[in-house]
Amino acid sequence: MSLFLSSDITTINTNNIICYDKIKNNIMNNSYFYKLIYSDELCSFNGIFFTFKLNNIYIEKYFNKLKCTISSDNNNISIIKQISLIEQKILNKFSDNYSNFKFNYRIKEQMKNMNIKLQNPNINKYTTYKNVTFLIKISGIWSSTDKKEAGLTFKFFIINNNK
Repeated sequence: MSLFLSSDITTINTNNIICYDKIKNNIMNNSYFYKLIYSDELCSFNGIFFTFKLNNIYIEKYFNKLKCTISSDNNNISIIKQISLIEQKILNKFSDNYSNFKFNYRIKEQMKNMNIKLQNPNINKYTTYKNVTFLIKISGIWSSTDKKEAGLTFKFFIINNNK
């Protein structure tokens, strides 16, 4: 069991995000990783953690992960737009570091396709859920010197769900 302290999606302030110096990326060849810290007057976090709720989600096994298919109701569309905006704001905040790079908006891309890939190995009931609370962890920014691209490193988790 893991414990995550998180903010609600509506309380994320990109002015509170700090970017550390680059280190060699161990996942991608010829690339770097920049760790992000979320820090306000109360505390600091290694990464950015926030929660959000989506309605009418279908969960299924997808290779060694899970895939959530998101229904396109008004609430879900609004949340997707908020998350996409946060991703855009974070990357734009540090755009001076990537003057010749193209941003790769992978969160927006997944959500635009009305899908989320999950990291929860303990969910084994593949069905439709009435509403689901998700946690997203944004740990940093990756950059590829070969492709001249950059984007966020992130993971989605399910916190709870209702049938």
